[in-house]
Amino acid sequence: MAREHVSGDRGRRLYRIRCGWLKPIAPQLIFRIHQQGNHDEHKQLCDRRVSCTGVKQGPLDDEALEDLIHDVIAGIIDVDGSLVWPMWQQEPPPIPADGRFTAFGVADTHWDSDPYIQHVEDVGDQLYRNQTMTWVICFYGSDAGQRSSQFINGIPLSQNRNAFRQNGIGYIEVDGPVTTSELFKERYLKRLDCRLRLRRAVVWTYPILHVLGANIEIITDTGYEIDVEVVDP
Repeated sequence: MAREHVSGDRGRRLYRIRCGWLKPIAPQLIFRIHQQGNHDEHKQLCDRRVSCTGVKQGPLDDEALEDLIHDVIAGIIDVDGSLVWPMWQQEPPPIPADGRFTAFGVADTHWDSDPYIQHVEDVGDQLYRNQTMTWVICFYGSDAGQRSSQFINGIPLSQNRNAFRQNGIGYIEVDGPVTTSELFKERYLKRLDCRLRLRRAVVWTYPILHVLGANIEIITDTGYEIDVEVVDP
């Protein structure tokens, strides 16, 4: 059996289904499927020709997540926020004359392989998945050791992780520091790297609704037609 999507509008999908075992009559079955729910909203979220696109419910991502990590780091090591910035910027800020600053970025992200999925009436399918993030935090300058120690020993304190908890993020561990160096403008700066591992649950909602009924039209090569309506009681 092969199903071909014909059209879809406001929660109504039109499919053409061809059944090979009915040859040589070669009938065509046309299904008009009516779905329940807020169709204006779901029409914007679903591509009727391909698949459903999920909508994520929190937590933070991209710049908003970087802002959160920035504030936690700056608060724990007690430095001005202008001396802590994300890595890999198109226009990075100038390096301070004394070479003392902190940079951070997400180095690795891992998703659990087996998500939990449940159907919610009038909402759709909700997918729950855990995500583990590894952030690398680089401390530069002559006091890099002191700032890295402040961070490693300060992050386990419950008070310092309140911002994480308020945004659904859990603390796993922090590793390091690893001593290295980096060349800036023909001079080497001392650098100590720490790795911070965080974990959070992410919920995606897919507007996959119940089928309430279907109008089936059978058209054969002989012109014989049968209309069948199927409704979910």
